[in-house]
Amino acid sequence: MKIGIEKLKAMIAEARDAGRAIPAYDTISYLQMDYAAAAAKEAGTPMMFMYLPLFEEIISPKEFVALKDVLQEKYGIPLITHLDHSKSIDLVERVIDAGFDSVMIDMSDRSFEENVRVTKEVVSIAHPRDVIVEAEIGHVGSGSRVEDYQDSSLYTNVEEAAAFSKETGVELLAVAIGNSHGVYVETPHLDIARLKELRAAVETPLVLHGTSLIPEDQVADAVRNGIVKVNLCTEMIMAEMEAIEAGVKAGAHKSGGLLFTEKCVKPAMMEYFRNKIAVLMGKG
Repeated sequence: MKIGIEKLKAMIAEARDAGRAIPAYDTISYLQMDYAAAAAKEAGTPMMFMYLPLFEEIISPKEFVALKDVLQEKYGIPLITHLDHSKSIDLVERVIDAGFDSVMIDMSDRSFEENVRVTKEVVSIAHPRDVIVEAEIGHVGSGSRVEDYQDSSLYTNVEEAAAFSKETGVELLAVAIGNSHGVYVETPHLDIARLKELRAAVETPLVLHGTSLIPEDQVADAVRNGIVKVNLCTEMIMAEMEAIEAGVKAGAHKSGGLLFTEKCVKPAMMEYFRNKIAVLMGKG
């Protein structure tokens, strides 16, 4: 049940015009995907499920698409499969064969010229197969390294981003504006002024990676100013682990049996997803 380029571009454009962002989660857990999709249906938003290259050690791209298809039929909303942070054209081709809707090729750690060249190659592979492409310019680093998100010289260059957008023809562009992946050792402060410049200069819709644990007022401000896709993972995992820990501490695992997850984890996860989606829809 592939969605197709034109429908995806319409969803992205609708989100940008409305000042909303599409939530995107790195996950291969059926229950995480189920709770997220249920919350997305309540809110009336599409949802993107993202597949990292390391997930292939656990679940195949074909199996991942099958999970999404089951949930799409269950909830009747657009659920989008996306390859996240691939550096392999071979993996891009394999997930496209498996039925993915969207792929990311990440050459942000290479030269501008190499990033453009490889991204254009992926676009030439994906577009004829009705698949959209995301790329990244301005490398998004790690939350464990303060300099990765506090050194503004590492942020996305506006002129380079505009040129990259025009040369590659990607549908989504991830940018660095004070965001990093994983757990931040110090509170991040997004450069909204830089984001506004990017929004004005770059035709391609913009993506915020490493959104977990960024203060929600900053996330909401970023969405209002042009971010149309928000990548999340760490927060979701933390919410689930905290719910499990609280349930075990209360002894619920001893009486809940096989329904422990349903009784103790689902309510906390649903609350997390509802609250996060509300922020991305301008209602938080």
